[in-house]
Amino acid sequence: MKVGSLVELVDDSRWTLPKAPFEKPVKGRIYTVRQVINCPTAIGIRLEEIYGRNYLGHKTEIMFDAKRFRELQPPMEISIEAILEMQEK
Repeated sequence: MKVGSLVELVDDSRWTLPKAPFEKPVKGRIYTVRQVINCPTAIGIRLEEIYGRNYLGHKTEIMFDAKRFRELQPPMEISIEAILEMQEK
């Protein structure tokens, strides 16, 4: 799973989110990974469609356990050479 991957939430059981009013992903919906965080005990992801909110005067970002998601499509990789070649045609 990389930044730009399309993922689907497949496990929405037992959320352990803080008590603040955070938006949770919805099972079955498709999201875009915007950040991957390597933690000591898990890999976390942040989603393009869900951003942090101001809570008690601070912008707070939460991450979601990558194991809850299934990667549907990795990000498209294209080289600068390929772009220049396409422009020449």
